[in-house]
Amino acid sequence: MKPRLEAVLIGIAIALTGCSLLGQDADRAVPAPASTPAEQPSPTASPEPDDPDPQVTLQPRPSDRPTPPPPPPREQPRRDPEPPPPPDQRLPEGAHPAAGGPVPADAVELTTVNSGFGVLLSPTGNIGCDLGFDYAGCGVASMRDNPKMGSDPDLGSHWWVTLHDVPVVGPKTDIALYMEPGAMEVPYGTSVYYAHYVCASESNGMTCWHTGTGHGAFLNRDVIATF
Repeated sequence: MKPRLEAVLIGIAIALTGCSLLGQDADRAVPAPASTPAEQPSPTASPEPDDPDPQVTLQPRPSDRPTPPPPPPREQPRRDPEPPPPPDQRLPEGAHPAAGGPVPADAVELTTVNSGFGVLLSPTGNIGCDLGFDYAGCGVASMRDNPKMGSDPDLGSHWWVTLHDVPVVGPKTDIALYMEPGAMEVPYGTSVYYAHYVCASESNGMTCWHTGTGHGAFLNRDVIATF
């Protein structure tokens, strides 16, 4: 019984000692944490040229700069086109306006043929033509007796013009094929074509030309004018 009492007293003494120690610790002031100076931001090192930081825009090296476009070509001074020659230097007065060009759209094919030549007459019968592939010519019948274009002492009047090359006005001693029966009469205001030639019949005369060379002649009772 006595030993148990001693044990209880020892326990009470230990408990009282612990409470005294806790009170002393509570009375001690807890020192406040020492204030630390504000952190200064560390300076950011400027990126090197090869820094891969995507936020930094790198200036291209001179060799990496795009090649500038070439300068625009200098504008050549404009040259005004030369004016066309006067009508009397291009076509004879009175000639058909389409003379020297291609076959007119309203031209009809010449169908009367004699010995391989297309043959035609003006409505009066005074002007006629023989049109072939290798040779062509036209004449003014009234000039055989009235040599308005001159004459040759041995060959006679200049009443015929050849058209197969550069037109030449001169005499013709044999009969023209268009003078034989069967030649086509071409009404005024009508154009016909055969082989490489076109003839346009008008009241003031007949105009015939080679569509390849553009050369030809304008014929009426007073003149044979070549171009």
